[in-house]
Amino acid sequence: THPDGYVDAGHGVWIPAVMVSIRHCESHDNYKAVNSSSGAAGAYQFLASSWASYGFAAKYGVKSAKDATPAQQDEAALAAYIRSGTNPWKASKSCWG
Repeated sequence: THPDGYVDAGHGVWIPAVMVSIRHCESHDNYKAVNSSSGAAGAYQFLASSWASYGFAAKYGVKSAKDATPAQQDEAALAAYIRSGTNPWKASKSCWG
């Protein structure tokens, strides 16, 4: 564990420890996961619209988080966390909070 409370996400990206819990709640750590009702995708369950609005579709060249590498998804989740805290994942807070 990093002194600032960050942990290795497993792909060379350091993320806040809460993001590991969020990832597990959102997708059971499945980077290819897709929610059949909402269409949210990837380990952190980004909606395609959020993925695009954060700039990740352009940055990584994929329209869906599930098509980004695990390291890219971890980087994207970290960037979203830095920008918005845990707000993007508030719907699942009963699981990770």
